[in-house]
Amino acid sequence: MEISKISFTGSAASGRQVQIAAAKSNLKHVTLELGGKSPSIIFDDANLENAVGHNSQGFLLNSGQVCIAGSRILVQSGIAPKFIELLKAAFIKFSDTMADPSLEETFLGPLADKKQFDRVMSFLNDAKSE
Repeated sequence: MEISKISFTGSAASGRQVQIAAAKSNLKHVTLELGGKSPSIIFDDANLENAVGHNSQGFLLNSGQVCIAGSRILVQSGIAPKFIELLKAAFIKFSDTMADPSLEETFLGPLADKKQFDRVMSFLNDAKSE
């Protein structure tokens, strides 16, 4: 085969199938970026401005539809209230950057499709009920 390497991003189940197929062909090199929850851990001695900046932008990058989006943030209790306040303010600030993805000033574009929209809405509804 002419293909010497496969790079795949997706679910663990799909990644397993890619790995099996690669092994059955010519044992090509495979790089897999699979599922995961990409946690951030923030301790009391953290630079809060830096932590909020990286966690808000990292989560919102590509409308949160990337494998590196920080989907969990674990914050030490001593700074949690202040961190939450600053993170909420950052998210509100970024809400002004939702627009047409072809415009240079746009930071947040649309979700990929209806299925992804429904998934995001379920997360929001779950959070509201908690």
